[in-house]
Amino acid sequence: MKSFKTIFALLLLQTSLLFSSSTYIATVQASIGPRSLPTIRGAEVTAINTSTLERTSDTTDIFGKASLSPLSTNSYTITVFKTGYAMAFQDITINKSTQHTFTISTQNRQPSGTVSNSQTGDTIENATVYLNRNNIQVSSTTTDSDGKYSFPISDFGTDTFTISVEATDYQAKSVGVDQSTRKDDMKIALSPNEAILQGQVKADGTMNPIEGALVSVQANGKTINSDITDSSGNYTIGGLSTASYDFVVNADGYNSLLTGVQTTIGPPITYDVTLTLGGGSISGTVIDDDTGNPQGGIIINLWLDGVNIQTATTGSDGTYHFSNLGSALYIVIAGGNEHEAGYGKAEVVTTDPVTINFSLGNNPGSVSGIVRSSGAPLAGATVNIKQANIAIKTTITDASGTYSFTGLAPGTYLVYAIESGYQTSVKTVVIQSPFPTQQNFDLLPGGGSITGSVKDGGSGIPSAHVKVTLNGVVIDEEITDSSGNYLAEGLPTNLYDVIAGATGYQFKTDSASVISGGSPTVVNFSLITGGSSVSGTITDAQTGDPIDEAVVEILDQGSNFFEYTVSKGNGDYIINGIYNGTFVVQASALGYVTEQTDSFSLSGNTTKNLALYTNNPPTNNLQGIAYSNRSLLAEDRIHKLTWGATTSPEVTGYRVYKNGELVASIGLNDTLEYESHNNPVDEASIYTVISVNSDGSQSNGASVQLQ
Repeated sequence: MKSFKTIFALLLLQTSLLFSSSTYIATVQASIGPRSLPTIRGAEVTAINTSTLERTSDTTDIFGKASLSPLSTNSYTITVFKTGYAMAFQDITINKSTQHTFTISTQNRQPSGTVSNSQTGDTIENATVYLNRNNIQVSSTTTDSDGKYSFPISDFGTDTFTISVEATDYQAKSVGVDQSTRKDDMKIALSPNEAILQGQVKADGTMNPIEGALVSVQANGKTINSDITDSSGNYTIGGLSTASYDFVVNADGYNSLLTGVQTTIGPPITYDVTLTLGGGSISGTVIDDDTGNPQGGIIINLWLDGVNIQTATTGSDGTYHFSNLGSALYIVIAGGNEHEAGYGKAEVVTTDPVTINFSLGNNPGSVSGIVRSSGAPLAGATVNIKQANIAIKTTITDASGTYSFTGLAPGTYLVYAIESGYQTSVKTVVIQSPFPTQQNFDLLPGGGSITGSVKDGGSGIPSAHVKVTLNGVVIDEEITDSSGNYLAEGLPTNLYDVIAGATGYQFKTDSASVISGGSPTVVNFSLITGGSSVSGTITDAQTGDPIDEAVVEILDQGSNFFEYTVSKGNGDYIINGIYNGTFVVQASALGYVTEQTDSFSLSGNTTKNLALYTNNPPTNNLQGIAYSNRSLLAEDRIHKLTWGATTSPEVTGYRVYKNGELVASIGLNDTLEYESHNNPVDEASIYTVISVNSDGSQSNGASVQLQ
């Protein structure tokens, strides 16, 4: 076998913190080459702003050095590329002197695939194919005359990669890529025809065009396509279908914009927007819960009204930063593959900076599976995982229909499988670390829809929120467009509750009967201003301490979800805009059992406090012993477990798992022990004992290994 020479590249990032107005000036130097060989020139070094996707590039000189400036205070993805070598990546936060060393090697394998027409199977020439790492585009190419493409990367590692494709007269599509994906045969089929969205981005007040604004179109947390405005503030986004999308705009120095938009295949649709001057900011540090050390490379997603509007990655010092934020309630999600994901609430008011820090646990669980329809895998389907109606992570299936979520804290989650032309499916999964969970989907074709408008009198309310729920579970969330219109699709046949709300208005509900494949069900809303509110404090039932970041929901008597918020550091919460009626408040938090108030009549401002009991594992005296019981004919290798009862009054029983498989359920009045017989002497088994709570949730487990 021919051996390939490995070339090491050292990229030293020296960041100078020279403060000018509100911007840091960063100078980046690169030195590329092996330690004992001449340096390599002609390597392209690029810094990508993870908020605006603005790119700053330079090429290494004869000494292997490159200089990049100016760089503002923000999170960046650094890429290094030279023909013949595998690309290298690094995530940094520009806020102080920074150094990093890259090691790159000669390219010996390139992920490749083919782009084709989904209806005819014909290959598509000159399709543009993008490689995205952690939602940031890091490379692009075009298909050849045989519809083939490839990328200069040999190892996907633990990063999240997707491949997005767009071509003239076709709808754009994205598929997931990971280590399990076959990298030399990634086939992507595009659907013919497209809807086109175009318009201009201007500054509010002056109406001057904004150059360099990032305009993106999303669906169910997945970016479908995006563009950056030119010097006249113009953008054009193609590859869309007839659908309802989330429309997000980010520009340096301006507040992020989120609204809804509806597109149809045919002539381009014009959608102009204005941005207000920014703005607030959110920043923080991510540390390891066990060691306290800062954690670099952690993906941080910023969510507003159920839409991921910005993404950042922690630098080597564990810090992240979001800027250009208007006054609103944001959800910050921190998650890595080797750590448990965490979330927090950030309430931004005017220009006041907000700090949200995370301490992530080290015992994550995972869930994976395949999304199919009639046995055939669905590539490019969106899969979301939520906890307490908060989207923790989102991904898309690869060419084999496979999806995977890692870095999940133990608990109960909802997993959503969504694909255009199919009925949305929602499954409940219980994550038990460190054991993997499997959840497959078989989506039915078709689906019904609900459409309508949200108005104040005769005027449409833009950016109003519409939720479609079934038995208290949110199936779909939509944001109205500039005329107050909305469209929820992919709904199975059923009777749904539809909830509409907007800032400064009372919520309103209605029911909608949907038939898959039938005509759209029309539900219009007319909202009135004002409304009642419910507030209170969430505390630990045993210590009395306030619980930060508890998810607080308000439900009606039928357990239908209306709205949620997240408690502050002092445990306080408030939910506004509720009409007078009978409701229940429900609170949940990581490590605690979900609790509800009794139903109450709401009129005006009402206070409802809740105390949560910890979601305790069995007490620390879980013990295990392995011994043999010999007879004349055989030897019985016995594993025996004993443990003490937990102190939480919410616990109703215990479950025992052997190597991840449930083997016993133990009641509160039973003897707290378990025996396993006829175990091989030369094989070890891991036993985990968990407590089961009154709400059906399961605690973290206590584990022991026996042989």
